[in-house]
Amino acid sequence: MEKLVAKGKIRSIGVSNFTKEKIEDLWKTAVIKPVVNQIEAHPYLQQRELLEWSKQQNIVIVGYSPLGNNIYNIPRAVDDPIIISLAEKLGKTPAQILISWSIQRGTAVLPKSVTPERIESNLQVFELPQDAFEEIQSLDRHQRMNFPARLGVDIFGEKGEEWRKQAAAEWVAAQKKVN
Repeated sequence: MEKLVAKGKIRSIGVSNFTKEKIEDLWKTAVIKPVVNQIEAHPYLQQRELLEWSKQQNIVIVGYSPLGNNIYNIPRAVDDPIIISLAEKLGKTPAQILISWSIQRGTAVLPKSVTPERIESNLQVFELPQDAFEEIQSLDRHQRMNFPARLGVDIFGEKGEEWRKQAAAEWVAAQKKVN
């Protein structure tokens, strides 16, 4: 990637799903520091320490799954009663509430939609009142929605070897039932 920057083919380098520690490890060998880190970020997984540290390092955080979409069919942030209540109170959609919160806290956002109306609606961001912003801040559960257990890899170093093996085995067993 650094050679592509040197050749003028790209202007900057980004990473995805890097923790602070992984970025610091990267700095030991990289000449060019990443300018963006794409991570899972929504009210249930705010990663505030990583966000603040990244700001200090001039690394933009891009949040994927800002609505709390997930691969495990667990309750999503966009369906949280507090988010729905705030949306009704402010005359916005739950998605607009979550996207606005994400931007207001200092992250770039990647909402996903194929519906033209939703794409247009997702662009209508606004500044949340401070009490609404704080209410969303209180929802942090440190809960990943997109943890790739099926890969059998603890990519964030949060779960441990035993969990990794069990998660991979459970996913394989579930696939055998589906097929």
